[in-house]
Amino acid sequence: MVAFMGLLLLSACQAPDATNNSSENTVIIEGSITGATVDKMYLLAERDRQLIPLDSSVIENGMFSLRAELPLPEMLFLQFDGQPDYFRVFAEPGKLRLKADAQQVAALEVEGSASHDLYMQALAIIEPFENEIQQLFAPLSNPKVAMSSAMQDSISLLSDAVYERQNAAIQAFANEHIESPVSAYLLNRYLIFDMDYATLNEMAEAYKVLQPDSRYTRMLTERATLLSASAVGAMAPDFALPNTEGDTIQLSDLRGRVVLIDFWASWCGPCRRENPEMVKVYAEYHPKGLEILGVSFDNKAEAWHKAILDDQLTWMHVSDLQGWSSSAGALYGINSIPHTVLLDATGRVVAHNVKGDALRRELDKLLQ
Repeated sequence: MVAFMGLLLLSACQAPDATNNSSENTVIIEGSITGATVDKMYLLAERDRQLIPLDSSVIENGMFSLRAELPLPEMLFLQFDGQPDYFRVFAEPGKLRLKADAQQVAALEVEGSASHDLYMQALAIIEPFENEIQQLFAPLSNPKVAMSSAMQDSISLLSDAVYERQNAAIQAFANEHIESPVSAYLLNRYLIFDMDYATLNEMAEAYKVLQPDSRYTRMLTERATLLSASAVGAMAPDFALPNTEGDTIQLSDLRGRVVLIDFWASWCGPCRRENPEMVKVYAEYHPKGLEILGVSFDNKAEAWHKAILDDQLTWMHVSDLQGWSSSAGALYGINSIPHTVLLDATGRVVAHNVKGDALRRELDKLLQ
């Protein structure tokens, strides 16, 4: 940052120069590539969860050149015309030199970007965890291996433990390099949907001080703002959805009772495996005043209704049958299921994703 500010001060003392002014906010990417079967390459950036083109280049004699306005370091993507795969380059203003092999996307070599160097350090830490996850899930893709529910549950638990260690490693790396946009990018790519509101908000506030203009800081802040609406202690966002018979059920109509909102779907294996425990909790605590409101992320009514009957889920159920576009899910920032939200009798959020004995302890306090 000091060196960059020095460059700005120096340029302010000079006569205007088109080349210098451009380089301060422009990335120029020149490179060579082998094994390409097409003759055109695109430079893309992510905007609103979509990749949009910034520039394109004809590949001549294995060489290409791309450029784009880039005030701050950012992850960019290089993609061949008509091809699904792309190279990731953590670019920054200035000139970058790339050496690529069209047949080995991961073998990209980048010179001229300290941000990309740091990103590669992070990938070296993440890769062993991803390999471990792939090995765990390999039997599930083998049609010759019969997987029982118990085996699937075991793999799920083991993979959760690996993800937990991976997330801790990424968080530690981000904390160590918190002044770099790479750290905020890593949180957005790997952790943003796993962090609770308190942790996410703390990180977002830190980045707003250290990286106020980064788009990755803005993304963390937007996610934190969304989760604040259903954070512990907040009044639960209200919603109204149709039940299995088409009648509208409104969350606020349940005020005066302790409510467990259960976001789930018939097609969600982990959700279905949680259901027997939910049945036990409901049988134990419904007589004491607990209500469960199942909010399904299903798209098809028939599958939703069948799962309710098959799993003997005798509590209230609602859904707009919009899948991941569920309006209630959007209110609560739900990006993975199963996800539960526990409300007290006044409608305030008490806890997210509390299960087992921890859930029973919370219910014992709320229903005493």
